[in-house]
Amino acid sequence: MRVVRRMRRRIRMPRRQHNQPELGVRRREMARPKKDANCVEARQRIIDGFWTLLEERRLSDITIGMVVEQAQCNRGTFYYHFESLDALLHEAIERELLVERDIPGMIFELACGIEDSPSQRLGETNELYRLSLIMDRGGLDLVAEEAKRTIVGMWTALLVPGQTELPEPTREVIEYFTSGTLGLISYRFAREKEGRPASSTIATDDFLKRNAAFVIEQVARYQGMTEADVLARLHMASCLMHQARA
Repeated sequence: MRVVRRMRRRIRMPRRQHNQPELGVRRREMARPKKDANCVEARQRIIDGFWTLLEERRLSDITIGMVVEQAQCNRGTFYYHFESLDALLHEAIERELLVERDIPGMIFELACGIEDSPSQRLGETNELYRLSLIMDRGGLDLVAEEAKRTIVGMWTALLVPGQTELPEPTREVIEYFTSGTLGLISYRFAREKEGRPASSTIATDDFLKRNAAFVIEQVARYQGMTEADVLARLHMASCLMHQARA
């Protein structure tokens, strides 16, 4: 009996911490803040507040406190809509890349190299203002990462349908082309912001055409295809994209 009592003393259930949920009990999702019953409006105010702050500050200087003050909401409202500042940033980038304008699709089609003035596909700088702004304020790598992920996926479906990844050399060439095009957009924006004229149309067209020729040549080489075959697939994909937009 003494042995049993000693064992009972030694085997004690650990105390549950004050904030630790009980086993088997699911945590509730955060309730909607009462002050911001209009969910869509509050979310948009937060996003708009972020862009307003970005006009005067770099990405690294913006805090959640600044965003909620600009959006005239509380932190509870912010965290109801976004897990973190990074989540807000990624949604802002995704909207500008994929919703407002199909930037990945545009860069993808530029590789066709069939337009006399490919710079016209970039549009006027003011049409890409927010995208250019976020790149100028320290977000170029983030924008490029999202764009490259999307564009590489498009090329994967084009070149190796049914597979999930491209061979590394092919992927690197496509990422190079994407980064170069985004860098050109950022460069044009920076020049105009400083009051200098943007790069000439001739120089821009020459850059884009050379890049397009390079990416087609290298993709054909690494995939064991002819350049004509790569271009034919690109043109077919471009036609399907235009039909989907119509």
